[in-house]
Amino acid sequence: MGARLEIPIDRAWTPTAQAFVEQVARRYGIPASGSSELARACAPLLDVLLGQEFLDHNPSLQLFGRVIPGGLEIVVADQGLPFDQEMWTRPQVASRLQALQGTIDQLEFVNLGLSGKETRLRKYFAVAPQESEPEPAASDRPQSPLHEIRAFQPQDAEAICRCIWRTYGYSYSVQDAVYLPERLRALNQDGLMCSLVATNQAGEVIGHMAYERSQVADTLVTAGVAAVEPAYRSQGIASQMAPLLLERARQDGAEAMHCYAVTSHPYSQRLVHSIGFDSCCVVLGASLFCFEGIPIEGNQRESMVGYFQALKPQALELKGPLYAPNRHRAMLESLCQHLKLKAHFDVPPQRLELMPGESRLQLQESPPRKTAKIHVENYGSSILERIRSHARYLRLQDYRCFQLTLPLYDPYTYHILKPLEKMGFFFSGIQFRSIGPCLLLQDLYGVTLDYQQLKIEDEMARELLSYVRYMEPEAV
Repeated sequence: MGARLEIPIDRAWTPTAQAFVEQVARRYGIPASGSSELARACAPLLDVLLGQEFLDHNPSLQLFGRVIPGGLEIVVADQGLPFDQEMWTRPQVASRLQALQGTIDQLEFVNLGLSGKETRLRKYFAVAPQESEPEPAASDRPQSPLHEIRAFQPQDAEAICRCIWRTYGYSYSVQDAVYLPERLRALNQDGLMCSLVATNQAGEVIGHMAYERSQVADTLVTAGVAAVEPAYRSQGIASQMAPLLLERARQDGAEAMHCYAVTSHPYSQRLVHSIGFDSCCVVLGASLFCFEGIPIEGNQRESMVGYFQALKPQALELKGPLYAPNRHRAMLESLCQHLKLKAHFDVPPQRLELMPGESRLQLQESPPRKTAKIHVENYGSSILERIRSHARYLRLQDYRCFQLTLPLYDPYTYHILKPLEKMGFFFSGIQFRSIGPCLLLQDLYGVTLDYQQLKIEDEMARELLSYVRYMEPEAV
């Protein structure tokens, strides 16, 4: 049990928030004089939280009060600018919390990733107050010119999270690590992410770009997590970072890189195309929403173009023949030629025996985006039922757009297309995974897209989109 209050982001509501704190404190066992003192001490903190940066059109602040063993906890939750832990040790910030430091016993500022952040205050009934940490103030956006682009350092993590928030809000939900400094540090330390940062003359982080891999030994990496502080946009920072990221990946042993660019605007497509990436697939409705903080036209689900680039010559030498379903062989051959892959297509035997119990699939879900991927890693006799079961589960979870990858090295991929098309899957291009190039199929469940809203830059991507549109059963 507890009390809850939600108020608009407006400093005029500070007295209302104060009154809530006072009434909760009284209700849960703090004397009237102590409750009034606690509410007065919270006023500067509440005022700062109501005056911070927000990207939502109608943001709100939520306050929760509840009894804890031996005391009372007040939690203030919001979707504003992520906390910078170091700011709260600065004298000008700490001075604003002097009254609070002498009134409460514990103060925490916690970043929660996609869930935003929380300010947590605890007051114990019979325990002397401890010193609390200082509270953050809203920071002015930097205006200094670009100074350098360098490798990630552990102390950059908080600034990167805040940069990503200013660019995308909490809509960059591929992984919430981009909003959790400790996870960013761990990923870079473990070699699963390699980050570059751009800094200004004051040494402040104003841009970020990284590549990721699922395992340290992978030679295929994924580029992304690109963000530039709004005050520094249109100054060529991302275009300066991208070639350096490619070179860093080569030095780290990566043989190939792929990435995805949104179709709600042309800028990211132009960037990746300018540094040598070639389009290989179109992913329709890849996200429930478009990124916040990026002006766009239209309001439909975000679609993306997939890109590939070989970083070393051996990435173009495929290990064996590819087995493409006859219906799509011409398009797949055209894509391989466009990507400069040295591919040989073969026709398998008409009958292939599949072993029972050998089906291996991997399901990757992105609940915030309401999208998912089903990766077939090995075919067994139950493969169609396993795929059907996954698709049924995703539809019941209201996943309207999801992908299916089939290994082109496996001869059974040649035979499986027709039953999958009956399930609703259709062609989307080639997607690259650590097991090799894969045929990418999609399912749009109850979703109609306006293809006129998709902004496609290069000729091959436009040709591919036309082919995908022709194959989509519900295209209009």
